[in-house]
Amino acid sequence: MTTTEAAEMGDETTTYTVDDALTSMGFGKFQALVLGYAGMGWVAEAMEMMLLSFVGPSVQSEWDLSSGKESLITSIVFAGMLIGAYSWGIVSDNYGRRRLEIRQVVEAKYLGLNNKTAKLSAERKERIMLPDYTDDHNRTFSIGEFLHHPSGVESLLNTKALQSFQLLDSNTYRCSLQKIEFLNFEVSPVLDLRVIPTSNDCTIEMLSCKFEGSDALEQQNNLFSAFMRNHITWDSNGPEPCLDVDVKLNVALEVHTPPFNLLPLSTIEVPGNLIMQGLIDKLVPLLGQQLLEDYHNWVEQQLKLA
Repeated sequence: MTTTEAAEMGDETTTYTVDDALTSMGFGKFQALVLGYAGMGWVAEAMEMMLLSFVGPSVQSEWDLSSGKESLITSIVFAGMLIGAYSWGIVSDNYGRRRLEIRQVVEAKYLGLNNKTAKLSAERKERIMLPDYTDDHNRTFSIGEFLHHPSGVESLLNTKALQSFQLLDSNTYRCSLQKIEFLNFEVSPVLDLRVIPTSNDCTIEMLSCKFEGSDALEQQNNLFSAFMRNHITWDSNGPEPCLDVDVKLNVALEVHTPPFNLLPLSTIEVPGNLIMQGLIDKLVPLLGQQLLEDYHNWVEQQLKLA
């Protein structure tokens, strides 16, 4: 019964339907926050289901299980849900959900003391053919000359994709990536990169990777560390001038959240390595192509100045 119908019937007590209550409350920041937290809860639940597809083969290999026992890993999860959802629902109705939630958080914190460190790695080698840039006076504009130029350094840092970058010392730069915003959270990855060009090669090293933004996300900085090394060499005098790129990325991730810290590290490292390798395989060719475009634009500028 709606409020209008209740008034027309002369009821002394005004009643609200669920729709009336939701309409009167409206939709504001609090509702958006609740929606965000509930959405993250469903995301975590979906991740748990997806994790089963990685856990099975990894645990089977780690513990030398048979195919039948490996199948039980997935089945036992749903069996636990069937029993747990029914039994804990009864307990929550009798003792209160708040008390049980607090106990769950305390137990999760205690189990979280059993921390592990997952080590992820990926690498990619790429060979890029170099064009021959020689002007009418037989002057050659080599790739080494370009990489020593400020325009070459900016190309190596890919400053076009950055929100900002600043020089910390003679060859170290702080690069802030574009800010990402979601509900009340915002984060901007900040990288400290060192660029060391020589006459024969150029090395880019990632000294640190941190998150800046919301406090909850900045706290994650203590749970991981990352190191990247990009070694670039070139041969401009051979029959086919080329540029060789060798990228190595290593990430150490602290695993402290149940149930992940109770699983073998391979259940995290195997899918993590696959994701990182896919990312490197996608980015390195794109960055190489961007480097060639910036190299071409720099040569054209030099020709105009000449």
